Amino acid sequence: MKALSTYISTLLFDHDCVIIPGFGGIVGNRKPAWFNEVNQRFYPAYKELGFNQNLKNNDGLLANQIAQEEELDFNAALEFISTEVSKIQSELARSKKFELEEVGNFKRDADSNLRFEQDLSFNYLKASYGLEPVQVVGLKINSTREKVASASPSVAVHAKRPIRRAIVGAYALAAIPLAGYLFWLGTSTPLLRQSQDFALSDLNPFGEKLCPTYEMRRGEVNVASWPESEGNILERLNLGDQGVVGISFREEKVSDGLDAIYVRLGASAAPDKTEVAVNRIPSMPSSTGSYHIIAGCFSIQSNAQGLVDALERQGYNARVLDQRKGLWRVSMQSYASKRQAKAALSEVRSSQNEGAWLVKK
Repeated sequence: MKALSTYISTLLFDHDCVIIPGFGGIVGNRKPAWFNEVNQRFYPAYKELGFNQNLKNNDGLLANQIAQEEELDFNAALEFISTEVSKIQSELARSKKFELEEVGNFKRDADSNLRFEQDLSFNYLKASYGLEPVQVVGLKINSTREKVASASPSVAVHAKRPIRRAIVGAYALAAIPLAGYLFWLGTSTPLLRQSQDFALSDLNPFGEKLCPTYEMRRGEVNVASWPESEGNILERLNLGDQGVVGISFREEKVSDGLDAIYVRLGASAAPDKTEVAVNRIPSMPSSTGSYHIIAGCFSIQSNAQGLVDALERQGYNARVLDQRKGLWRVSMQSYASKRQAKAALSEVRSSQNEGAWLVKK
């Protein structure tokens, strides 16, 4: 018959615990790959073996394996195991050590405790079958930079200068368009003017500007009262017993009543009729062209036409230019040249509508 260790070794490939009746159990646990710093080798994953001398009850696994391989009955296999265990106990009592081939070594320490050390030359983990330890070979890397620097320090210093110049030049080239963009933000967008007409699309210098949507005011209108004080913007002109008051929006004193809005006031607290006479601004010359000053845009066409009527009463050659993205754009004046259009736009922004902009179509 074969040695007892041969049957145990065969069972360890498929089982994590093999009990030797009357002696103890060999227990296996999977361990990951590891590195041995002593011999500088990487070892594959393996089944770590341990010994538990409390597992002495026969589970039939080892006896059944012996009976099948040797074509014996179960009781004969148990007798063979009992004989082998007696030999192991005698050897431990005599020399305090015993080798279970292909499995490990047993030793008695000074306190007569039984110690087990696994034989790592056998790997019982099937997943690592065929994998061998890998020897680590150290590589010596020579630094070319250190050699050049030690041979000629001045050469290394001069070699860095073109790189630094290239980096500084790249930063300078990147700063030029950034500075131009910041200047454009401050002068051509309402971002720094804290205007409510500002939109995120205004930050794109290449995109077409979209105007805010105007809606018709609904509900009650709060009427502000202006205090009467000397030098007030609203100045009353008493025009005799006609009951007419001239309201001027100019800072300077109104002496002749020009550029004022005249309102006829009734005698009763709730007048039946209020007449308004507007002193219009002289009409601007009618012109056509591809440059248009946009005064606003609306989602409702009737509101856009209302702004056109108001601008025409002020003397502008206004019209509904087109509909873009659901909004009707109102042009207050058109020009044939870009220079004329930009000059007029500057005047409109400073005196009447700071949110106006220029469109070419």
